Amino acid sequence: DLPADAALVPFTEGEQVTLQDALYGMLLRGGQDAALAIAEYISPQDPADFVALMNAKAKALGCQNTQFTNPHGRHDDNHFTTAADMALIRDAALDNPVFAQIVSQHAYKLPATNEHPARTIESTNLMLDTKSDYYFEEAIGGRTGYTDNAAYTMAQAAKRGERELVAVSLYTGKYSRWADILRLFRYGFAQNAGG
Repeated sequence: DLPADAALVPFTEGEQVTLQDALYGMLLRGGQDAALAIAEYISPQDPADFVALMNAKAKALGCQNTQFTNPHGRHDDNHFTTAADMALIRDAALDNPVFAQIVSQHAYKLPATNEHPARTIESTNLMLDTKSDYYFEEAIGGRTGYTDNAAYTMAQAAKRGERELVAVSLYTGKYSRWADILRLFRYGFAQNAGG
């Protein structure tokens, strides 16, 4: 169950969507309803089993300071991570071609369902929006986040030539996360300028 202030795609209870469309809803819109639906699809007996899979994967990736308590990122005092661990997770996620394709998109057209006509959802990632002051041509996708306790967050990747960078900004302001990530990318790519 999600509280009234949850970030939603929105999907309606009983709506029939494909797993791909649920992934787009979760990764582009940050839809906590989509994240919960995916967890219930993967672990229909108990969504807590999905959280256990998340924790096992984080540990396998080398994360040392990450613990998930839910699939959607709502605040819980026992749900935490670090920028270093988030960078590991983001970097590994890029190896999945489906994930990489979804997070590289600025918009996606959800087809009509039993509850909604076709609609277009847009990413919350301003680095992919060509009309945004924070657009970054080399950005290859990322995910934004927000909770009252964590403030604004961002895990973003960019690629120039063969060099791929991942940058993470946690506990920052709504717009300063974009500026922080841009500065990190400019610095990181400049370090590669000589060779």
